[in-house]
Amino acid sequence: MQLGIIGLGRMGGNIARRLMLNGHETVVYDRNSAFVSTLSGEGAKGVADLPALVAGLEKPRAVWVMLPAGAPTEDTIETLSQLLEPGDVIIDGGNTYYKDDIRRAQALAEKGLNYIDVGTSGGVWGLERGYCMMIGGDAEVVRRLDPLFDALAPGMGDIPRTRDRVAEDDRAERGYIHAGPAGAGHFVKMIHNGIEYGMMQAFAEGFDILKTKASPSLPEDQRFDLNVADIAEVWRRGSVVSSWLLDLTADALASDPQLDGFSGEVADSGEGRWTIEAAIEQAVPVPVLSSSLFARFRSRQQSTYGDKMLSAMRFGFGGHVETPKK
Repeated sequence: MQLGIIGLGRMGGNIARRLMLNGHETVVYDRNSAFVSTLSGEGAKGVADLPALVAGLEKPRAVWVMLPAGAPTEDTIETLSQLLEPGDVIIDGGNTYYKDDIRRAQALAEKGLNYIDVGTSGGVWGLERGYCMMIGGDAEVVRRLDPLFDALAPGMGDIPRTRDRVAEDDRAERGYIHAGPAGAGHFVKMIHNGIEYGMMQAFAEGFDILKTKASPSLPEDQRFDLNVADIAEVWRRGSVVSSWLLDLTADALASDPQLDGFSGEVADSGEGRWTIEAAIEQAVPVPVLSSSLFARFRSRQQSTYGDKMLSAMRFGFGGHVETPKK
């Protein structure tokens, strides 16, 4: 199949690469012409602007927007809506607020355009590992685009199948689902990221306790000089807390045990806040998720070793670089 891709940053460029490795054609655009030139050299058709991207696609067209949530995505989709024709599809693969998806889908439908929202997890490792995708939109349109999603997904891999699971649709086992109508994909991804905040915070706090066990404020016979890198490594093997986040933590500690390369000023990219808002709207108590968000706010005032660990994990899975304190 053929796909237009707008935004060739940390994830967009690798989405194009993974598709091309699986035999699909890509037409790519980014405001940074160097990104376009690089992908062109790897087999993509690079273009200089949005009209050229639309002109370079066969009907019915499909265009994947991979830009930061907010104005960059909003403005780009508005421009595309004036260039595309009925039957074409706009895919938002970024981290858009799900209520914006619902509004956009309704507005685009009036022009005969289809809108698909794809919550995309995989970060900078997606090219190698594949992308976990949570998809919202019309079921028929999602089915038509299935070859693209199938190519981007991790596939069955070597993960054991879930015991007693019975399902006619095996897409979840291959790493992607059709979650529901427009907005459902980004809603599921939003909650995924909220859970991610809580899991990361638990690791950060636990390792902070381990690291400070040698504190002079403790009785001398209760002080332990613990090797946190070794602890992270041993927990990776057979422990109930083993996970990809722990793998990334072990990687960071192996190369920088003090985590001096990280500021500990931990950003939040929006999904954590939206998760808490949804919890309030639905009257669901979320003490762990809300505390993990507030801990990030606190880190920008006074950071700890645990906050540096959060920074290290964010860099590990997404290439996020924290802004140092002034």
